[in-house]
Amino acid sequence: MIDFLNSVDDSMISGYQLIFIDDDDIPELAAPGISHMAPSYLCWVNDGKLCKGNMSFSGFMYLECQNKYLYEGGFTGKGVDYIRRINGDSEEVVAEGEICTITGQESYVWNGVNYSNMSEYEAAKNNDFNKAEAQKVDNLITYSEICAQIRDY
Repeated sequence: MIDFLNSVDDSMISGYQLIFIDDDDIPELAAPGISHMAPSYLCWVNDGKLCKGNMSFSGFMYLECQNKYLYEGGFTGKGVDYIRRINGDSEEVVAEGEICTITGQESYVWNGVNYSNMSEYEAAKNNDFNKAEAQKVDNLITYSEICAQIRDY
């Protein structure tokens, strides 16, 4: 994982945090970008191999040790949400949704079901991913600190 960190442009990363998404005792690495235009990384190790997945700059939460994380992304008026899990060396979509809040084009679709408003959509999403139980990546540390944590792990 240190080799990967050495390859990342640290000026584009807002910080680093070790988190526990799946139920093993090896932490995952979260590295959110400094903006929605900068890359954000979610990394884990599977069979000794470094694996990389997607992480949203603004909407990323995880259910600790339950192998579920929420990716919320989008731009003005349109958005996508994915509940994913780690499956070996890749990510697997568990549930997904799409919203459009542009006047005259409003739509709220969660897992193939149309909802009439955002409240109903959020309620359906919350049935699959309880945000009240979720953790955020909000204890970010520096590059040198994360390297030390990984070496000491």
